[in-house]
Amino acid sequence: MEMAKDGKLERLIERTGGILKLRPTYGWIFPPTLTKKFSGKKVVVTGTFESVENDPYALLVWKGKGKLNGKPVKAGDEFFVGYIAATKPHKFECTSNEPLVVFKLFPQAIE
Repeated sequence: MEMAKDGKLERLIERTGGILKLRPTYGWIFPPTLTKKFSGKKVVVTGTFESVENDPYALLVWKGKGKLNGKPVKAGDEFFVGYIAATKPHKFECTSNEPLVVFKLFPQAIE
């Protein structure tokens, strides 16, 4: 297994039978410590990825095609993920040749 840096995100590459497969990358691009107004995460999926968050968020599908909990999504789609849905596991699946790239944008934290 090799580790590659992708900006502030790390991704793992598996060599299986001569085929390179990227594991999902997932991490803060705008951490809550950067600004109190909002925060955001980037998710890059080449297979499947399950996610759970502590807060509601806006979801922007930036690139690729896939499924979110079995429903088709494509680049340009936008969703609001409420608290109940965000705090339960939801599954991302890439269904295209290019990675499914989504951004999760969180509101200001309430103190």
